[in-house]
Amino acid sequence: MAESTTNEEKNIDTDETVITHCIFDMDAEILARFGKTYSLELRSRSLGLRQHEVATSSSRESFNIKASNNRELFDMFDSITCGDDANVKNGKPAPDLFLAACEKMGNPPTNQCLVFEDSINGVKAAKNANMKVIWVPDPMIAEFFPSKNGADEMIFSLSDFEPAKFGLPPFVDEPPALRAADQEVFAHITATHRWKDIINKAIDNIRDSLHFSEIDKNEEGKKIIASMEELINQIQRKDQLMPDITSWNDALNTYFKDENWFTATWLFAECYLYRRIVSIITNTKHWRNHDPYFRQKEDAFRVSFSSIIEFSKRIDELISSQKLKINDRIIFYELAQISLWGNATDLSMLPNFGINDNQLQNIESKQLEESKKFILVNDLEKT
Repeated sequence: MAESTTNEEKNIDTDETVITHCIFDMDAEILARFGKTYSLELRSRSLGLRQHEVATSSSRESFNIKASNNRELFDMFDSITCGDDANVKNGKPAPDLFLAACEKMGNPPTNQCLVFEDSINGVKAAKNANMKVIWVPDPMIAEFFPSKNGADEMIFSLSDFEPAKFGLPPFVDEPPALRAADQEVFAHITATHRWKDIINKAIDNIRDSLHFSEIDKNEEGKKIIASMEELINQIQRKDQLMPDITSWNDALNTYFKDENWFTATWLFAECYLYRRIVSIITNTKHWRNHDPYFRQKEDAFRVSFSSIIEFSKRIDELISSQKLKINDRIIFYELAQISLWGNATDLSMLPNFGINDNQLQNIESKQLEESKKFILVNDLEKT
């Protein structure tokens, strides 16, 4: 939880109380009406909050009906308080509803709770509970009641909410998704070089697996090779992504219509690439169960076997750390560092890996420590 800055630093007229818990008036009106969905992305940005609660004057039965089409949304909240709960004796503007919600959150100090309300009675109820409250009124209501009406702040969209005013970390704009069209990023190298190498590895495997005595299988194998070579050409020509895989058509038509291999987001394009490779192979009779990367994975495993054994021993030591009396924070940190090994040995990152390569044998503590400088975002210290 972030510590509050001073009033002079914030240049606002509020006390220094840090908000730790948040309560939303329900019916999703306060969210949806202003085009602001309470999504996983929005919740992940609410870094200073310990708990999120929904408090609604609606009965539990009414709430369940209203929430039935948005169950995924409401499942993201820690708890739900309804107007007919046993400990809600009086309706708004009495504080009962919000005090009951506060109780479900473990009874934090009420002045550390922030309420988002869209009604004047709701604002009064929150203030009567000694909570901070932001009024998000319907614009038509605000025309008749233009002042804050006792709220700590009045906004007309949740996108106007400024967390720093309440001692919370500011929202951080998400960086744009990587695209291969940007020649300054790794995605460009991926599209121009790595993808070609990855596909060629599969082509080499198919070609090596051809056998002169299996005529029908050979013919299919040659068609697979031709299709994969054409896939390379499509990427190099920067062709548009083709909606030729039924399960991907909706995503392609909705989010990537008229996009090509370089202008579509890199992560999607790479997943789509592997889907195309799989589709080329599985739509055959004799090769449908063939894994063109099996030998590469097997060679990688064999070359890295000694490192796997060493890592396994160290993980066992960490898991058994109660006997060794190792600090829990050290255990977590080291396990997190070790988990990066899986990414470091991702075969798609090693398209030129060969049986004589020594890349995987020397992944030990010094190498893990050295790898820190290549981590773009590392929040381990915040845990």
